[in-house]
Amino acid sequence: MAELSYFVEDFYEKVEELFIDYRTRLREDLKKCSSCLTASSSAIPSASNINATCEVRLPQISLPKCNGSYEKWQPFFDLFSSLIHNNSNLSPVQKLHYLKSCLQGEAHNVLQNLPITDANYSEAWLQLIRRYNNKRFNVNEVLKRLFAQRALHNESSTLIKDLLNTTSSCLKCLENMNISTASWDAIINFVVVSKLDTESKRMWELEVSRKEGICVVLVMF
Repeated sequence: MAELSYFVEDFYEKVEELFIDYRTRLREDLKKCSSCLTASSSAIPSASNINATCEVRLPQISLPKCNGSYEKWQPFFDLFSSLIHNNSNLSPVQKLHYLKSCLQGEAHNVLQNLPITDANYSEAWLQLIRRYNNKRFNVNEVLKRLFAQRALHNESSTLIKDLLNTTSSCLKCLENMNISTASWDAIINFVVVSKLDTESKRMWELEVSRKEGICVVLVMF
């Protein structure tokens, strides 16, 4: 047995040395792979980063304009208050700069001589509120627009749509100023129908009569 090449050439020791050598190399390679995987995983964006990157960028909201018209004051007041006046990240001088950049016509003249400083913003805002945030004046302007709509002389679907849109807009403005219009159906019907052209009025009356007739038949049965 001792004469076998396995023992003579010490084959076992040689294999063991190779095994230890390869095992050591394998461990070193595994460490390198592990470090590479860690580096690459850190380069992969997390779910939160992906969500942040893929977040939809909404279009920038343009600041409203105010020209001194009472009917346009309320939309301006609401939007400017939300975007600028109540924004704690802006300084008073920044707010005043934005405010003056939004003013046109008569409203611009109200503040044109007021320097843009921190101390002047509160006074400028109060001046505009005293001038334009008058509920009685604003309601009067809306009612003027509602009742002074131009009468239609010819059939026109476009003009009828404009009539209805203006009427709806006026009613919405009144509701925003806490003026209840829930019981105004008869008044609004009269105003709108009175503005229609002759043929549209005739067709309206026929339609109303037809529906009332159907209602009467239903009641009878």
